[in-house]
Amino acid sequence: MGYHTYILKEPQGSVFIDMAKVITAAIRKRKVTVAQVSEVSLYDPPLPASVSETKKIPHSNRFSCLDKAAVILNPSELDNQGKAKNEWRLCSVLQVEQLKMLVGMFPVWVTGIICFIAMDQQNTIGMLQAIQTNTTIWGFNVPPGWMGLVSMISLSSWIFIYERICVPLSRILTGKKRRMTMRQRINTGIVMSSFSLLVAGFMEQKRRVSALEQKSFKSSLSILALVPQFCLSGLTEAFAAVALMEFLTTELPESMRTVSGATFFLSLSIASYLNSFLVNVIHGITGKNGAVPWLGGTDLNKDTLEYFYFLIAGIEVRDADEEKWVNDSSVDHKGRVPLRASTGVWKASIFIIAIEFSERLSYFGISKNLIIYLTKVIHQDLMTAARNVNYWVGVTTLMPLLGGFVADAYLGRFSTVLVSSLIYLLGLLLLTMSWYVPGLKACDAEVCLEARKIHVVFFFIAIYLVSVGTGGHKPSLESFGADQFDEDHTEERKKKMSFFNWWNFGFCSGSMLGVTVVIYVQDHVNWGVSDIIITAVMAISLLIFIIGRPFYRYRTPTGSVLTPLLQVLVAAVAKRNLPHPSNPGHLYEVPKTQKAQGRLLCHTDKLKFLDKAAIVDNKTSVKTQSPWKLATVTKVEEMKLILNMIPIWLAALPFGISVAQTATFFIKQGATLNRKIGDGFMIPPASIYALAAIGMIISITVYDKILVPILRRATGNERGITILQRIGIGMLFTITTTVVAALVERKRLAAVEKDPKFGSMSMSVFWLAPQFVIIGVGDGFTVVGLQEYFYDQVPDSMKSLGIAFYLSVIGAGNFLSSLLVTLLDQITEKIGKSWFGKDLNSSRIDNFYWLLAGMNTVNLLFYVFLAKRYSYKNVKRSRAEPDCHEGEGSVAVVDS
Repeated sequence: MGYHTYILKEPQGSVFIDMAKVITAAIRKRKVTVAQVSEVSLYDPPLPASVSETKKIPHSNRFSCLDKAAVILNPSELDNQGKAKNEWRLCSVLQVEQLKMLVGMFPVWVTGIICFIAMDQQNTIGMLQAIQTNTTIWGFNVPPGWMGLVSMISLSSWIFIYERICVPLSRILTGKKRRMTMRQRINTGIVMSSFSLLVAGFMEQKRRVSALEQKSFKSSLSILALVPQFCLSGLTEAFAAVALMEFLTTELPESMRTVSGATFFLSLSIASYLNSFLVNVIHGITGKNGAVPWLGGTDLNKDTLEYFYFLIAGIEVRDADEEKWVNDSSVDHKGRVPLRASTGVWKASIFIIAIEFSERLSYFGISKNLIIYLTKVIHQDLMTAARNVNYWVGVTTLMPLLGGFVADAYLGRFSTVLVSSLIYLLGLLLLTMSWYVPGLKACDAEVCLEARKIHVVFFFIAIYLVSVGTGGHKPSLESFGADQFDEDHTEERKKKMSFFNWWNFGFCSGSMLGVTVVIYVQDHVNWGVSDIIITAVMAISLLIFIIGRPFYRYRTPTGSVLTPLLQVLVAAVAKRNLPHPSNPGHLYEVPKTQKAQGRLLCHTDKLKFLDKAAIVDNKTSVKTQSPWKLATVTKVEEMKLILNMIPIWLAALPFGISVAQTATFFIKQGATLNRKIGDGFMIPPASIYALAAIGMIISITVYDKILVPILRRATGNERGITILQRIGIGMLFTITTTVVAALVERKRLAAVEKDPKFGSMSMSVFWLAPQFVIIGVGDGFTVVGLQEYFYDQVPDSMKSLGIAFYLSVIGAGNFLSSLLVTLLDQITEKIGKSWFGKDLNSSRIDNFYWLLAGMNTVNLLFYVFLAKRYSYKNVKRSRAEPDCHEGEGSVAVVDS
């Protein structure tokens, strides 16, 4: 009766014949080299007019041996209409990709089979257990077969609880319209099946001991003792079986959707056969040489069934550990899909954090004492030296914009880190030579009154080579470290949130040693020895980084990351007169299967004028439209992300200006105070910066290990608090730092005024401790937050540039600090006395600090205004989850 209401689809021929054709054609062309396989040479005919263009599957790089089936070796393989003459010799890209999808699904399918082997034990051996237990309950004899009802009740109850209680409650608590992914449900099913077998093993051990003590076929153990293992078996089916059926239905090619159910039941039947085979094998092996087998006969009391249960549970755990391949567009060092168990996460990140530690040791060993070198060795005045330090730090932190672009677009992150590290090492070698090579020394005397020009030139070449090296090293290394975590894997995503904390832990540890050990050597031995130390450390760390190569996950460069952004702007301008569609679902987007790299983004309502770039012109086919005239919703949203980040970047600049003072005026303050400890030990001025590093280490550790778990429970947010909230908290610490610095400087000037002869030497250098510790604690919030924000919110193809954007805040802050000092010097000199004299005692740095405190306070209000209105990147997750959060426009795929 309902026939007229059904949607019917025409059959498209046997997909199994298509698979046979691909395998046959690939074997026939097995001698085709990889160099001959390119997208240009592949046979990719248009789909029939009756089939939507969105059903097309784009070419992928995995299982490339199958691509040979679609290589056009000779034009004679095509007829006059451009179609293959013999499909057993030449197959289409669609046919090849369908086979690839099946091959890629095979590990997940096998995982389901192993899980079903465990479930099968309860339906067979579990029933034998029930027979040999006390089946009498309150005088009623329970049939052992009824234990199967326990699994069924557990299965149906959990499905109802999950759908009607857990999912709605989760949505209320988190505000996200999401549920467990298929991967999470299959994993949970594997864990449940392992627990089921372990519980069954322990119950069997207890049952058998009881029966043997009583010398009875049946144990006095009640049949109710078996309820937990059957309940867990039902939960296994509720998680793994249901998720596997959904996986097969959604992930199989369109032409195979009907056989998805058959594929699922095939896994059940194979599991039954394998279970029978496994029982026979175990019986034969354990019964050798007259031993009593684990599974001997009809009486379980004579067997050791619990060992069999434990063995299957062990297989399950091993399967749970090793089943996963990383499917996030990354590859291993041989260009293959990475195996999760042997690549990435902390086993790879430790090598990356190690080279960051040594690079920061080298960098801070140079930067934090650079103003001392410029004033004491090269003999520049305070203002010139401060300006040169700001310029150098500014270049060093702006160069990553170029390095990040090169890494994302052309070289890749690993190669960029390697090349830039070699340039960095060359700069350190030249720096060492400028101290030891006679013709390059500052002067021949022990104390120089004026440095030679050749030394000055060579010195600046060396430190600017370090700048160039840092330009490629910093953005690429940090984003390369974050690449080691799969964003779509729940556990790895949580570990990735901790990665930025522990990255900065390594950062601070290296900087702390740089401003203590290295700077102590500079002050108490000589600069040349310190140069040798940092050069050696950098060379060793580079070797360690290379050793970790087999453990890394790599991302292939995607070409210019700016071109897609320009295409969106051009398309939006070209369609500026078109009306905006009332339904965002009418905007153009590609299917997830056609997104070769990166992830799809959900539509947002901000900057709606850019949406016009995704309006489909019905006059022409989608396939024939240029990307300069039609952009996908994801590309439009990526452009919106960049534009939305600009106000946040601007709001972070006052923080960058404040941080710039730690390398200049904070250090000069330390040089004017009493730095003696105990019996005459003299602390180098720059070593006081170690307190900032300690403050940051404490802040990061407390935040990651104490605050985040508490805040996760309180807010339901995976991060504890949002990224922008974390940055805002750090800005409060920055304001406090500048206020404290102003008060301490005012006290120091008062001491100079009271005793001009000894000046501020009556004050201990530890008067500066509060401002260094506070800014260090604040950096644990702001710096880490900015790193995470710019990495997380940029498009997937711009991760290195994201880190470069964060570094550019510090770089621009240094340039603005230098500009601000110059302007204030001129303005205050005109109205009276300049705030910046030849030395600190003739300056009014306290007024400068008060000005920074006021600027940061006003800026914080502006920042809070922006943060409240900010929309975070909204990624479409796997098909098992709702694509977009509630309240956002879902985007439909547009047919051509």
